[in-house]
Amino acid sequence: MKGHETFLQAAARLVQTRQDLLFVCVGGRQQKDADRLKALAASLGLENRVIWAGSREDMSAVYSALDIVSSSSFVGEGFANVIAEAMACERPCVVTDVGDSARIVGNIGEVVPPRNPDALAEAMARMLDRMKRTPDIGRQARARIVAEFSVERMVLQILEVIDGQY
Repeated sequence: MKGHETFLQAAARLVQTRQDLLFVCVGGRQQKDADRLKALAASLGLENRVIWAGSREDMSAVYSALDIVSSSSFVGEGFANVIAEAMACERPCVVTDVGDSARIVGNIGEVVPPRNPDALAEAMARMLDRMKRTPDIGRQARARIVAEFSVERMVLQILEVIDGQY
């Protein structure tokens, strides 16, 4: 459901025109899934371009080490915490239009249809270019999360609902 295959296929397309890119896959998976994804990466010529970070407890440090964050899920997402967390760490995101992902990134991120590696690769390239033109896009991403999805904002919205009912 996380669309790792789509992500790896998009990465393979990107490295055809951008030789300076590395990709990071974070998260624990069953060994057979990890082996399958590593085999796919190798078949796509990415064996030296993908870092398999495994499960991590220090995600704010991981986000801070990345230029952009991509979520390539194709089903099963509600509110994707990884997107909000990355944006809170000032990382712009490229996401598939699944669950609330498009709503979370708004016009700060790039949104593509799920299971479309060409669109994902193009969106990643656009984001890398946007980062050069708009160096404060990371701060804009954080500002969006604080303004729209902070605990304070959630409490205010709940109070508005409660006030409207009485």
